[in-house]
Amino acid sequence: MSLYGRRVDPFRRWREPDTVKSGNRPIPNLDGCRLPNAMKKGIPMADEIVVTWPGASGKTYKYYAYRIGHKLKAEAGNYIFARVNQNNQWEPVYIGETDDLDTRAATHEKRECARRNGATHILAHLTNGDRAVRLSAETDLRGNYKTPCNDQ
Repeated sequence: MSLYGRRVDPFRRWREPDTVKSGNRPIPNLDGCRLPNAMKKGIPMADEIVVTWPGASGKTYKYYAYRIGHKLKAEAGNYIFARVNQNNQWEPVYIGETDDLDTRAATHEKRECARRNGATHILAHLTNGDRAVRLSAETDLRGNYKTPCNDQ
């Protein structure tokens, strides 16, 4: 791929985050991501921010990070309202599932709770299967993280 006569590697600015230990659970780490500059300015990202969240069972789930308010696909999936802490690590504020990511993210009753607790991003992934599959993934993640906006 060439840009003004120079060879450009589209993946040179991004690498998948590692996972670090925090207490007894691993938390995705952002050290390898170029998140702050582009996302603070609201610039659409050419590179996807991918975060892998471990569940209580040990299974991992891959999510894509977007600023709160970003239009998502109107498809079934799981989502996490999250913030980046002072150690440059993602922290979940609310974990949920829906049959329409776009509508649920835009009208969520816990959206203000998430913002009050510092959430700046919604991390989402599409889920193949029925609601039972989505609920299983949500329960697995919630079993591994204490989130301030989840009631149960």
